[in-house]
Amino acid sequence: MSHEYSDMKYSLSISRWLFAVLICIVAIVAVGGITRLTESGLSMVEWKPLMGAIPPMNEADWQETFDKYKATPQFQILNKAMELPEFKQIFFWEWFHRLLGRGIGLIYGLPFFYFLFRRQLKPKLAVLLGIALILGGAQGVLGWYMVKSGLVDVPHVSHFRLAAHLMLALSLFVYLLWIVLGLRLPQEDRHSSVCIKLRQGALLFALILIVQIMYGAFVAGLNSGYAYPTFPKMMGQWIPPGFMDMSPTIKNFFHNTGTVQWMHRTLGWVLLIGLSLYGYRGGQLALSPIQRIALRSTVLVVWIQFILGATTVLMKMPISIAVLHQVTACFLLGCFTLL
Repeated sequence: MSHEYSDMKYSLSISRWLFAVLICIVAIVAVGGITRLTESGLSMVEWKPLMGAIPPMNEADWQETFDKYKATPQFQILNKAMELPEFKQIFFWEWFHRLLGRGIGLIYGLPFFYFLFRRQLKPKLAVLLGIALILGGAQGVLGWYMVKSGLVDVPHVSHFRLAAHLMLALSLFVYLLWIVLGLRLPQEDRHSSVCIKLRQGALLFALILIVQIMYGAFVAGLNSGYAYPTFPKMMGQWIPPGFMDMSPTIKNFFHNTGTVQWMHRTLGWVLLIGLSLYGYRGGQLALSPIQRIALRSTVLVVWIQFILGATTVLMKMPISIAVLHQVTACFLLGCFTLL
């Protein structure tokens, strides 16, 4: 077994700790999806990294918090009829999302400093895990930066900041998983000539997947998933109406709801067909058991993700299916990382 980052006797403990953090990241991605779909993200208008973990404790506190929300564009434009009981529901998801973020900080930070002070981390691993700690803190700051974009003039957050927030969370997931695999995978499975052939194709599709996920965040941020609830065509057409109506042309790829959803769908087809062919060709190589698992799981999960995406559209964005679609993106990234 390869233990390039850590002493062998500590490798399993470190791997288990990091795997627990990975599970927590998947959980917070799911809760973030629920927060977005329930339009709950703007219910907390202040960022208090420490005291913000304590929710309103009595009716007077609740009323004060609700009054602050009433000053936001979201309430004044979209939710004027909202009463306090409804506010408590959306407040819960944003509060829980932030609380889970704080919890992940503790779950990651405390063991990290324990292993560090006990000198159970090699210098290379200590640096890599220290970078992850900084990225985790940056994710909290970016989350507030995203929320701020919906508290001034418009009743929703910037879809660019939403995409950045999601992409940083998924990047941290991949980064930590890469470290875990570096601790656990045999060296020969990572440097064989067969693996090099697999990696070339995997890197290409991974880049496409990154753009695909970014467009998924744009779809969520622009609510374009509700605009075309048909599949495979978009309201009876392969190219949606108003596809290139905005000027300059490049603006359509970032602001036009039809173009953004078309891009997300098209990249989904590219990944589905391309990875299926890639999996067939790769399956003919002399693969080790772990390589074959990585290849087959990647192809299987991309099919599951594609079906979930189509189902989400056809069922008009039910929260359960939409969140499952977002979470499956984590598993697909995990499969790509292993591959």
